[in-house]
Amino acid sequence: MKKQTTILALLCTQAVSAFNFPGSNIGSIPDGPGDCGNLGTPLAVTFDVANVDTINRIELTMNVFHTFVGDLTVELEAPDLTRHLLFGKTGAFEGECGGDSSNLTGYYTFSDDAFDFIFYNWWFVAASLDTDQALPGAIYRTTSMGTEPDAGLLTSMNEAFSGVTDINGTWTLYFYDDSMTDVGNVSDAILTINPVGGQISDGEASYTINSLGSGTALETDIDYLESVFGSIDWLYRLSSDTREHQFPMPDYAIYHDDTVTITWLDVDGKGFRADLTQVIDQTGLETDEAILTSTMKITNLNANGININLFSYANFDVNGPDNDVGQLVNLDVGYIRQSDAPYQVEYRAGGNQNFQIGNEDLTDLLYDFDVDNLANLGNGFGPGDARTAFQWFSVPLSAGFIYQVQTTVAVGGLTAPEPLDPVILSDLIFADGFNP
Repeated sequence: MKKQTTILALLCTQAVSAFNFPGSNIGSIPDGPGDCGNLGTPLAVTFDVANVDTINRIELTMNVFHTFVGDLTVELEAPDLTRHLLFGKTGAFEGECGGDSSNLTGYYTFSDDAFDFIFYNWWFVAASLDTDQALPGAIYRTTSMGTEPDAGLLTSMNEAFSGVTDINGTWTLYFYDDSMTDVGNVSDAILTINPVGGQISDGEASYTINSLGSGTALETDIDYLESVFGSIDWLYRLSSDTREHQFPMPDYAIYHDDTVTITWLDVDGKGFRADLTQVIDQTGLETDEAILTSTMKITNLNANGININLFSYANFDVNGPDNDVGQLVNLDVGYIRQSDAPYQVEYRAGGNQNFQIGNEDLTDLLYDFDVDNLANLGNGFGPGDARTAFQWFSVPLSAGFIYQVQTTVAVGGLTAPEPLDPVILSDLIFADGFNP
């Protein structure tokens, strides 16, 4: 009898979801009353917050137009009157009044999750632009007030609001203009409060492909918050490392429908960020079929270049842990199949350099305390617990650049789609449409 395979999407409860609160009273920012230094009446955008117990992480997104960013001072106020400055008098150092002349023309997000890297510093980006150029829409850290001794330093929204006890109620976002002539408006604003450490979620919490009937479950666990050791695992090694390292627990994950993006803001404190996006697709497929696409992005936050090796490891039990067969497909080092006909999983990598098929020895190789490379061994293995892995050799990655690799998995007798080849993305934040 044919095995039936289903995808289970476990819905998150409200307790583990991020809360998004839309802003009210959006509109024009009143112009300043005179010369530089005189704050006008603020535009007060309000957010009605309810049913939130605790604050772990806070984020503010706004769609703003203004023709002189240095005129603006923007503050967020909690119901207990705790205030935090997002930015103010941008570009004006101590003793100065007029700030930076760059424009605001779109969506800007302020969050502690933004890189500490210099290209994500609000002041640095503004200073790099010519008059009347627009700051790129992206995620930025909040910064201290211009005209003060410590102008333009990075600050923390999470710390500022960590002691707020009256979370529920009206939060207010104030926009002050301090000089005449240049004007602007706010057309949208969203306040996001995440009450749970380490997780943001507005959809499914985990995905599992179960092989029902005889044999054991075939699982594709992409919930790193639930279990770091899933059926697909990622490891890395920098040129300065003395061994391979598994990616640790992430800083957060965003779940939506059949997609999860898992983020490490600074992996093991080594100066690089990782974003793993995994998508399960059953469009037009049978209940026992599915495609999983995994895309790993590494962003160098260091001022200097880095070299990195990436490893993707998988252990799919198609017909129990002792009955699987692993083999190369057409002797292609990027294409591995584990099967017990007619049930199979195909696991494919884009542009990898090395592969290996084995049993427990492969796990030992990746998790020991030595520097190891996959040895291009195992053209045919089994029956047994067939485990497989791919390796991408280190590449020179300049400051601020992104290295991306991809794998695909096909379940239920399908052919795995061809994944994207590795690529280095150099479109820094100054490029239009940059999306880290």
